[in-house]
Amino acid sequence: MRQAQIIYNCPVDALKAPSYSESFAARFALPMVAAAMANTSLMLSVLLCLFRECFAYLAYLTDAHAAVLVFRGSTEEQVFGHSIASGLASIASAILSAQGYVSSDRIKLVTFGQPRMSDALFAQNHDRLVPHSFRLINKNDIIPTLPARAFPFSHNGPFHHRYEVWYPQGISTGAWHVLATMAEDGRSSNSVMSLSVKDHLFAFDKNIAEWWRHECIG
Repeated sequence: MRQAQIIYNCPVDALKAPSYSESFAARFALPMVAAAMANTSLMLSVLLCLFRECFAYLAYLTDAHAAVLVFRGSTEEQVFGHSIASGLASIASAILSAQGYVSSDRIKLVTFGQPRMSDALFAQNHDRLVPHSFRLINKNDIIPTLPARAFPFSHNGPFHHRYEVWYPQGISTGAWHVLATMAEDGRSSNSVMSLSVKDHLFAFDKNIAEWWRHECIG
């Protein structure tokens, strides 16, 4: 497995990577994620996960001709999530593709503060099943560092899938960011000591858990 991790984690050609749209993440994905934080059960499904209740909703946007699956933290299928629920979104997107419900070229995954969800084998398969995947990381957010990598002390263990988008100065419109060409890239968020809980709560200058109170406006 260690050798598999090394081979998988080789850099990819940045020109062959999917195009990251900051506008899509800020104006579309984030409001959808924030809406899942609302304390209402209207049009929300209660799921049992990790020994606590999680919420998700499925919406169809007529103007965009897109189905949207959002997990509270978390016909094109767009899957979003925040925090632990972003891991659920990651898994859900892979299932949609693997089961043939939606072709891989019609799935978009955007997550905020996603933790490591599985090992290098899952990560490699996820890249194939959902190539248009972006994990946004805000500055020194601690959650994406968890669970801690076992490598190089073990031949297996938690591993991220591509593509990480790291905003070292904070996620905001027009801010400088790094699109990592490696799943676990020592030149991106792994290059700093990430211990901030506060950084996990914000994206595009919005408090993700509270923005719904303002109807995701402003």
